[in-house]
Amino acid sequence: MATVSKAADCVWVLRLDGSRGNPIGPKLLEDLNSSLDCLDKELDTSDGAALVIAAKSDDVFCSGLDIKWLMKQQVEQQLEFLDAVYATLHRLLVYPVPVVAAIRGHAIAGGWLLALCADYRVMDTGDGRAWMPEVDMGFPLTAPFMGLLKDKLDPRLAARMLLEGSRFSAGELAEFRAVDATAAPEDVEREAMALATRLAPKGTSPAFGQLKADLFAHAVAALASATDVQQDEPRATGARL
Repeated sequence: MATVSKAADCVWVLRLDGSRGNPIGPKLLEDLNSSLDCLDKELDTSDGAALVIAAKSDDVFCSGLDIKWLMKQQVEQQLEFLDAVYATLHRLLVYPVPVVAAIRGHAIAGGWLLALCADYRVMDTGDGRAWMPEVDMGFPLTAPFMGLLKDKLDPRLAARMLLEGSRFSAGELAEFRAVDATAAPEDVEREAMALATRLAPKGTSPAFGQLKADLFAHAVAALASATDVQQDEPRATGARL
């Protein structure tokens, strides 16, 4: 599940509040987009605005795509689901106000990609780690996911994540500037809210979303065109994540 609520004058919180690590499945995607639809209607940027993405769980921010569900589907359904994931990540990536991810616990695979769609990340200094397990699972990444990693991460970090499956703490990610601030687990959301409040005035700019789209043009183009490209090109039957 995912819900959105106003937490301060200019700051909204999009909260992942499902169980079992917030796996990204059809229900979560539906809730994320419904929450963003509601936010689009209620958002008033005249005095500034910002969005915090947080999770109810202390242990896992997001565990990534719901692989158990996905592997039970037919290939056509798998590809349709991935199209929906791309569209949702694209929507978050170019959202027209500052977006801050408050990462408590693990951010795994697609959960880390979700966090990368935020403009800023605050991560806990406890046991939480971020990693991409595809090399150990035997799954290559699709071009849209790879484009997002390339645009958002230092190449050395991306290589270690993808080719070694290394798990990174908040401190290690901060060294690569993949997270913008670190905090004790109990303080992560408060720090994210403070950062969002400070950034909210930038949300008045009608250019904010376009500037993000231009800054991360490779990832934006890959995510935005994924559906059309897949319709025009032969679709592989092997699973790609």
